[in-house]
Amino acid sequence: MTTIIDLNTTQSSITEDADGFKIDRYAIVYGVTGDADQKLKNALADAGLPSIGDAHPEISTITLQSKRGTVIDTSTVQVQLSYFYKSGTDTGSSNATSSASATTTFEETRFDKDGNQLVTQYVASGLQVDRDTFIAEVERPRVTFEFDYRSATFPQTEINTYLGKINSAIWNGYAIETVLCTAINVTQNESDYTVRFSFAYNADTWAFQARTTYQPTADHPTDVDSDLDKTNATRPFDVYDTVSFAALGFTL
Repeated sequence: MTTIIDLNTTQSSITEDADGFKIDRYAIVYGVTGDADQKLKNALADAGLPSIGDAHPEISTITLQSKRGTVIDTSTVQVQLSYFYKSGTDTGSSNATSSASATTTFEETRFDKDGNQLVTQYVASGLQVDRDTFIAEVERPRVTFEFDYRSATFPQTEINTYLGKINSAIWNGYAIETVLCTAINVTQNESDYTVRFSFAYNADTWAFQARTTYQPTADHPTDVDSDLDKTNATRPFDVYDTVSFAALGFTL
């Protein structure tokens, strides 16, 4: 097959809107073989035509987004080449689009917002005071963020680095250890990958406290656990590793 681009210059057109320029170029493909729709498919696949995603030869900010073929005669097809900017065309997380949403979740707790146990009564027993506590069910908001971008390669390094980690530094204005990377979904396209990062925000941080249902308030002279809060029966413990999300380039 033989391809000549911009042969029908009288049909070429250009428009400009908020996203930039849109240009339609035209090519003629000669010597096309095949029957019916297969002929059109063969013409669009001809090596003489640019590929989807190729930059316009004079305006590099727009790329080829679609090709449309029209049969002229038994062996000739005219192809319309449409160039314009499309959000998400550029690869790299710096070009990510973002979205945010919120849901609520029910959780059980024995503590109020200040970390005080929910107490029904105090019971004196010898030299110590025991406390009967109860469990309450609370509904908490859970804000989630998603970032979508396109990558030229499979993001294995990003998956290993960020999935299941919490932020080690302030990120998008959110305090340390309050944002968790909950999922990284990858969809393969013809020549690249669509990547979606998902994060969940927890104002109480994703660092947890071990808790007991009840305990004596008196100190024991042999206690050696300096991290244990005996008054509130809590002890901090780590569930998630931390990492800085700054290198991802995501901005809300």
